[in-house]
Amino acid sequence: MYKSYKFRLYPSKKQMELIQKTFGCTRLVYNHYLEKTKMLYEGEKKYLSCFDMIKDMKNLQEEYPYLKEVDLKRHIIKLPKLKEVSIIIK
Repeated sequence: MYKSYKFRLYPSKKQMELIQKTFGCTRLVYNHYLEKTKMLYEGEKKYLSCFDMIKDMKNLQEEYPYLKEVDLKRHIIKLPKLKEVSIIIK
């Protein structure tokens, strides 16, 4: 027999704002490195490794200072998925 639980969250306005910022920043980082990976592959037939993306994250934070407002770990979690996506793009 399986059990399941249903939860509903009621975040405060401040928490909701942080959640929205986190989703927006994660989307920006993902799309930025997806575009960078596509351009690198089209030009040099190389892939941008996850390690290179993480090293370049500091430059991205300087370019977009509001990325510092949210947790950096949330952005890094999505980067390995780009390897899977870039294989499909070929």
